[in-house]
Amino acid sequence: MRIKRQITVNQIGYPIDSQKMAVCSKKYDHFEVLDQKTKETVYQGNLSEAIDDQDSGEIVYLADFSKFTKVGEYQIKAGNDNSSPFVISENPYAKARQGILKAFYYYRCGIELPEKYAGK
Repeated sequence: MRIKRQITVNQIGYPIDSQKMAVCSKKYDHFEVLDQKTKETVYQGNLSEAIDDQDSGEIVYLADFSKFTKVGEYQIKAGNDNSSPFVISENPYAKARQGILKAFYYYRCGIELPEKYAGK
């Protein structure tokens, strides 16, 4: 059974100085960014006006927390709903990039993969 989150975020993370938004599938009074370790509110904001999202066919609301730039692991809370955890860091995509490059290396056909590069 698939659980539908009311608040979606980029689960890989957000670069410090980038635009940072969560998408809410229902209207809330406001949203909070919570520190994952302390559960304290570190940022608050209001949602955007309703947006008719043509791709999903839903009415959505944006929670823009782009002004928040502290490195750490967080979660969005609005009403009784929470997003998945996410990070804000200097380079949140580094692990994903390394994984993709490693996959390309392992998927090569007909070429020996030396232990020096491929591991055991």
